[in-house]
Amino acid sequence: MALGAWAMYAEAGPVLRGGDTARARIAATASTNGPIGAGLLTTAVSLADCEQVLLPFGRRATPEQLGEARDALLDECEHMANDVLARTPAHGQAELLLALIAEARGDVDGISTHLARSEALQPNLARVVAPRAALGQRHFDELSPDAQERHQRDLVLMLQSGRGVWPLADLYVSDEAARKRITTALEKVSPREQERFIYIVRRVLGARGAR
Repeated sequence: MALGAWAMYAEAGPVLRGGDTARARIAATASTNGPIGAGLLTTAVSLADCEQVLLPFGRRATPEQLGEARDALLDECEHMANDVLARTPAHGQAELLLALIAEARGDVDGISTHLARSEALQPNLARVVAPRAALGQRHFDELSPDAQERHQRDLVLMLQSGRGVWPLADLYVSDEAARKRITTALEKVSPREQERFIYIVRRVLGARGAR
C-alpha cells in the first residue's frame, strides 16, 4: 500500500504542482524537490517542458541576456535529467536534454557525448529523434566522428517518418551543407521514400516561389 501511494504521488505530482507554462511547471517541481513522475509518460512530459524552454536559450539568447535566470533554469533541468537517468539509465530523452543543456552552456564536447548516448539508447523514438537531429544539424562540424555518424542515422529515420521528412525537405532547400548530408542519407532509404522526399522538396520549392 505504501509503495502504491508513493507511485500515485510520483505520477500525479508533476500535474498537481503544474502551472500554465513549461517554465512554471519546472519551477514548481524544483521548489518541492519531489519526483518528476513515476511513469514513462509523465517523465517524458516533464523532460519536454525543459526542452521547450531550453531551445530558445541554446539557439538565440546569450548568457549575458539571461543572467541568473538562465543559470537557475539550466541547473534545474540538469538535475531533472540526472534524476531520470539515476532511475532509468537507458533514457535517450534525458540524454538529449543534457545535450541541449550543454549547447546552452557552450560545451561542445558535452553536446557530442550526450547526442551519441541518446542515439545509442533510443535510436527510434520519434519525439527524441527530431529535436536530436535538429541539434546535431546546428553543431555538425563541431561533433565528434561518432556523433556525426549517429546524426546521419537520425537523418535516415526522419526520411522514413511521416513528419520528419517535411522539416528535412525545408532544410534541404535552404542549407547547402545540410543538403549534402541529407543526400547521403537518401541513399540508405527505399526508392519509394526517395520519391516521396523529392515530391515534398518540390512542394517546398513551389511554396517559396509563390511568396
